[in-house]
Amino acid sequence: GDVQQSIALYEDALRLDPENSLAHYNLANTLCTSRQNERGIAHYRAALKFKPAFVEARFNLGLELARADRIEEAMREFAEVVRLQPGHVEARFNYGVALAKQKYFTGAVKEFQEVLKLQPGHPSARSMMERASALAGANGR
Repeated sequence: GDVQQSIALYEDALRLDPENSLAHYNLANTLCTSRQNERGIAHYRAALKFKPAFVEARFNLGLELARADRIEEAMREFAEVVRLQPGHVEARFNYGVALAKQKYFTGAVKEFQEVLKLQPGHPSARSMMERASALAGANGR
């Protein structure tokens, strides 16, 4: 009930103001929560069309793309979040993960190092960095 009601309210808001990036963002979050991920992705993209520097919309879009195994697209979104907000720890971490999945191990190591500079106690960055570093050495990438 509540999720469907929220979706309906955001859709109503967008009928009144189709360029409302916050309504697109909130609708995207609600859709993704209710496992309507493709529709959610479309609304994150709409939010960004009207507000390209909307960091949280871009970050969440990257997460959803990564969940959908659309790693190249996710990588672009995380890279843009890092460009817009260099101190965004989770964007850097997820960018590193995406780079590693694409076998860009040297780039991944660099991102994990940045994560550890920003947040020395990050729960996964050190182990991911060590794995990516070993793979970079083994693959020359």
